[in-house]
Amino acid sequence: MQRAVLSWKVLLRVVIILILFSFFFWFSLAFGSSGSLYFLFGFGGALPDSGALEPAVSLGAGFTKGHFISPVSIALSDTGYTLSVDGLFETVSGSFSRLGLGLGVDYCSSGVGVGPSLMFIRRFSPSWGVGFLGRYLLGSGDRMNRFSFGVSILWYPGISDSDRDGVPNGSDRCPATPLGAEVDRFGCAIDADRDGVFDGLDRCPDTPYLAIVDSTGCPIDTDGDGVFDGVDVCPDTPSGMAVDSVGCPEDSDADGVPDFEDTCPDTPFGATVDRFGCPSDSDDDGVYDGLDRCPMTPLEVKVDEFGCPLIPPVKRIVITEAFDENGNLPEWCVDSLRSVAEMIFAYPNVSIELLVYTDGEGSFLYNINRATRVIGKIKGIFKEKGVSVDKIRFVAKGEVDPIADNSTASGRMRNRRIIIVGKVEE
Repeated sequence: MQRAVLSWKVLLRVVIILILFSFFFWFSLAFGSSGSLYFLFGFGGALPDSGALEPAVSLGAGFTKGHFISPVSIALSDTGYTLSVDGLFETVSGSFSRLGLGLGVDYCSSGVGVGPSLMFIRRFSPSWGVGFLGRYLLGSGDRMNRFSFGVSILWYPGISDSDRDGVPNGSDRCPATPLGAEVDRFGCAIDADRDGVFDGLDRCPDTPYLAIVDSTGCPIDTDGDGVFDGVDVCPDTPSGMAVDSVGCPEDSDADGVPDFEDTCPDTPFGATVDRFGCPSDSDDDGVYDGLDRCPMTPLEVKVDEFGCPLIPPVKRIVITEAFDENGNLPEWCVDSLRSVAEMIFAYPNVSIELLVYTDGEGSFLYNINRATRVIGKIKGIFKEKGVSVDKIRFVAKGEVDPIADNSTASGRMRNRRIIIVGKVEE
């Protein structure tokens, strides 16, 4: 009679295992590539309140989908059998590892228990791995308040990995990765140097950022100057030409003309040069344009290191009979004022004061206004010659300080005069 009971228990265990396998096969087919079926065979044990270790051998199956792990197993020990069902949610996800926390339910010959479960699955390939399971159960029966643990070998039959990157379709966020490309734990291709060619396919994995690469990930250097396209600011440099760090021909004197075209390679910095790289000197005073602060110095005038005249040729100019009684300037006076303007322009280091005197005809205010009108005409002449009139002090003196008799026509004509006084600025 005892032998018949044992045979019935063995048969029941086999039936349960077959049902579990059938269920998970159906479950895998129903969900297709969105989940992964696995079978487990392992070793473990239980530590009940009595403290006596109960070793066991386990068989079962499981299913993973997204962040859900569901193992079901039967553990066989010398004290009987245990049917365990766990539902765990993944908390840390990787392409080949899962850590889940959840709830476990056990049924054994002595009762039913429920409690927290923890399972860690480490995948060593898409088809197999190792699982570590631990649970603490509270429930009915004299052996149900216990801690159980185990390690199992996991086998994933017919696992779906469409792009063959080692990450199952159910966990692969980039399911169309090119074959051979290295991927991260989510199945997405890695491109460490950001050149558009994935690691694993990239023959030049350390390409500088922004460099243009070919289909193998190696940078292109069209002009062969050692600076890659995309980084090369001057991509058409002649072959064999020495270039700087951005691929442009070297310009030792920084005059804008590359060394290979520069006839004058030692031009002072800041000097204006022609297309051959040679400096110009428009006023021929020995100071190059661009460095010359007084670029219109008259010929044969001695200049300082900045190109400005050293000593002005005159300090006082007096023009008598400069205008008529209505303030009109004769042509000869206009010519004289133009010459004065050229001199003022050539000597910017000289401060100028220009005084306009009239004759004694009319009131004082009338003569001040007449002198002011003459000043306005002089300013126009000076501006035509490029003189900055804002730096000149113009004074309308009027009828004061006559130098001749205002009672005669010739005297009044002499009193109508322009005086230009120059003073060298220290």
